[in-house]
This record gives sequence, structure tokens and C-alpha cells, in this order.
Amino acid sequence: MLISVARLIPVADAIEQLNEGLGRSLAWLVPVMATLQFGLVIAESVFDTSSIAAKDAVGYLHALIFLAGGGYALRHDAHVRVDILYRHWSPHTRARIDLAGTVFLLVPLFTTILAYSWPYVASSWAQLEGWRASSDGLPWVFVLKTFIPLGSVLMLLQGLALAIRSLATLSRAATQSTDTRGAP
Repeated sequence: MLISVARLIPVADAIEQLNEGLGRSLAWLVPVMATLQFGLVIAESVFDTSSIAAKDAVGYLHALIFLAGGGYALRHDAHVRVDILYRHWSPHTRARIDLAGTVFLLVPLFTTILAYSWPYVASSWAQLEGWRASSDGLPWVFVLKTFIPLGSVLMLLQGLALAIRSLATLSRAATQSTDTRGAP
């Protein structure tokens, strides 16, 4: 028994709300990261000093924003794409392209990243890698590494939402096509 695509729309809505909320929250970290990086440049250039912990903080923030914000970027179609043809295509054609890209590119890529990163992250957690800062850097490297599977899961979820929306568009197009064929 097949599930109606219309019944899956609330699932897509919930996923998109999750990525929307997370993305909007992460956006507040961008000026923090930029300010910290600017401060580091000034400290090194003007005062000839630096902080490994501050450099690590920029790296941690960048990783969090980039990896956990991927689903938000996908939701808003903000990823890099060759848009020469896509923007001129009909919603039906775009839905087909989005669905194919999700199934044949996004899902295999992020499933592979998730599968390969899981043992890496689990090992880091088992050792509590970097629990204490060494060489004046930031601690909790195991938390940093957790962003990798987290980002993969968020992208896979947003890919599911994109696939549901694409299927809904294709379903509507098929229904409209059937309706117009039967008209006298």
C-alpha cells in the first residue's frame, strides 16, 4: 500500500521547520565568528600576539555553522548550482531534477559521509578526545567531530523534505495532465 504524497507534506514541513530554526539560530554566530577572526588579525598584525584558543574557536564556529547550516542552505536553495538552465525550466522539470539530484547525489553522498564518520566520531567520544585543552587550544575535540554526522543527518533530512516536495509537484502535474486529457 502506497502512502499518499499529500500525507507526507507535514513531515516535510516539520523537517523544514527544524532546519529553519537551526539555520536562523546559527546565523547569529556568523558575526561572532567574524568579529573574533577580525580581532585575531588585529592582535597578530598590530600587537604581534596570538591565541591558539581563539583560533580554535573560529574553527569550531566555522565547522558548526557550515556543517549544521547545510540543511538550511538546501532548504533555501542557497547551494552553489549551475543555474543557467534551471531557472528557466517549468516547476515540473525542476521537481524532476531536484528529485533525481536528491536520490542519486545527495543521499549517496551524505549516507557515505555518515557511515564513514560514525566510527571516527564514536572513537573520539570513547576517548573523550581533547577533553582537556592541550597547547592552549580549545578542549572537546570529540564535540567538534560530532558536527560531521550531525550535518549529514540534517542534509539527509532536508533531502527527504525536498524529495517529498518534488513528488508533490510531480503528483499535481500528473493529476492536472490527467484532468486536461479527459476534457472535451
